[in-house]
Amino acid sequence: MTTDSNAPPPVDVSLIAATAPPSAPDSKALDEERAYARSEKELLLEGIRQDLAERKNYAKFIFILICVWLVGMFTLLLIQGFLSPHQWFALSDAVILAAIGGTTVNVLGIFIVVVNYLFPKKA
Repeated sequence: MTTDSNAPPPVDVSLIAATAPPSAPDSKALDEERAYARSEKELLLEGIRQDLAERKNYAKFIFILICVWLVGMFTLLLIQGFLSPHQWFALSDAVILAAIGGTTVNVLGIFIVVVNYLFPKKA
């Protein structure tokens, strides 16, 4: 067996002292944990604020849409009622029933969706 003269000498591992890990984190680690928790809470609060603002906007726009839709249907019914005897405007009964039924279903559907979004059920 030949030994290389350039090889490093063997290391005596018995000279390495065993040290126990610290029992508690140091102050820098605690400060970092607090900063992380604070930023996490700030982001959560910011998200909740953004959700509330968007819910207000959507509620306002949906309310306006439903109001315009209902005014349009009311106008259609008024025109049908007052102008059809003069033959200026006449819709068949099937068209009127379809418009009333479709509008009622759509308005109720939109209302249910918006209410469920604005007031979610708590788990």
